[in-house]
Amino acid sequence: MNEWTEGVAGKPSPSVIESIDVARVYPSPLNPRKSVSEAAIAELAESIKAQGLLQPITVRPKDYEDTIEYDGSIVSVPTGYEIVCGERRYRACVLAGYAEIPCIVREMSDEDAIDAMITENLQRKDVDPMEEAAAFQLLYDRGAKVEDLAARFGKSERFVRDRMLMTRLVDELKPLVSDGRLTISGAQMLARLEDHGEDFVDDNKDSIAGGEGFSTSDVKEYLGGLLEDLRDAPFHPDGDMRETWNDGLLKKCSTCPCCSTSTGSLFPEMEDKTPRCANNKCYNEKMQAYFGHLLMKYRDDLVKEGEEIEAGRVVVLDDTYEAKIGRASCRERV
Repeated sequence: MNEWTEGVAGKPSPSVIESIDVARVYPSPLNPRKSVSEAAIAELAESIKAQGLLQPITVRPKDYEDTIEYDGSIVSVPTGYEIVCGERRYRACVLAGYAEIPCIVREMSDEDAIDAMITENLQRKDVDPMEEAAAFQLLYDRGAKVEDLAARFGKSERFVRDRMLMTRLVDELKPLVSDGRLTISGAQMLARLEDHGEDFVDDNKDSIAGGEGFSTSDVKEYLGGLLEDLRDAPFHPDGDMRETWNDGLLKKCSTCPCCSTSTGSLFPEMEDKTPRCANNKCYNEKMQAYFGHLLMKYRDDLVKEGEEIEAGRVVVLDDTYEAKIGRASCRERV
């Protein structure tokens, strides 16, 4: 047994190195890393057979059985030694036929153990982007600030925010990001437009089942057909984006982050010269507000029900989808 003074995740504390029966060591259910290449494990096992295990794994002792809630499930935690860092090395040692495995044994709380696992995973070169997103989100949910995470892992704040955004991606698309069939920028576009994620899956279910991939251009083209062209919006007469009629009723499109050409747009991947609205709910609310504005503007000249049409009077026709939306929402109020 050797004394060990170097802690995990930069937290010095006394530890010891022991050779422990592999049957008493088990992977942690708290580990955010879920995908491990079996081929890479086999390759590492061959290396360990030839050279031995060059770096011990880190474990924490658990002398009682426990159950924890993690990722929406109840997980049993047995007695023995829970792996904090080095699950790949452990699995490779088992595959290589090791009966015992060198371990750095360290007393750690659940909080410290999770922090160490996340840190180790995020420092890998081959980190899965979806696991990276989940790890950043978990640290953020536990109180870490975006700027602190960026500094800690050598990333930009924009990178951290964009990664966390992908946790909002519909479940069916997350494996496509992990295996490279859906580009990260395409995933971010679909994550920002949560309402369209399930539509994308439904419309492309055969391609997804067939193993096809989707480029950023594919996603952009798909979403471009769903987003409203604001140049044709009734509340922008003659394409005028100034919205002089909108006196503080709703945020103007020219300053709304859901407009693809506005300053501070939430959708940089969709930026082009055509202003497009990515928020259908807001678009319809503005449609109703504008229709109400017109009704009030011409209220004295409106032809009411039962009156005859005369020159100079205003008639409301609900012969378009937009007019029907506006009339239905404003009928009782007007």
